[in-house]
Amino acid sequence: GASNRIGFSSIGNGNRNESGGFKALKEIAYYWSSTENDINSAWYFDTHRAPRDVYSQPYKKTDGMAVRFVKD
Repeated sequence: GASNRIGFSSIGNGNRNESGGFKALKEIAYYWSSTENDINSAWYFDTHRAPRDVYSQPYKKTDGMAVRFVKD
């Protein structure tokens, strides 16, 4: 089953910082959205915030996060 209130399940994939290091592997699932914030940043979301909601904010594009495709 799903792991949060909106019915989304994921496994922690962590992210990569601009110097190539990884963090939060197996702990937090980070995903880019398709929405740009500005030329240097885009919105992302993660699924590791209490109380099991989806958290979102803009973040610099030089960091690496996963991409998950959703069909309308």
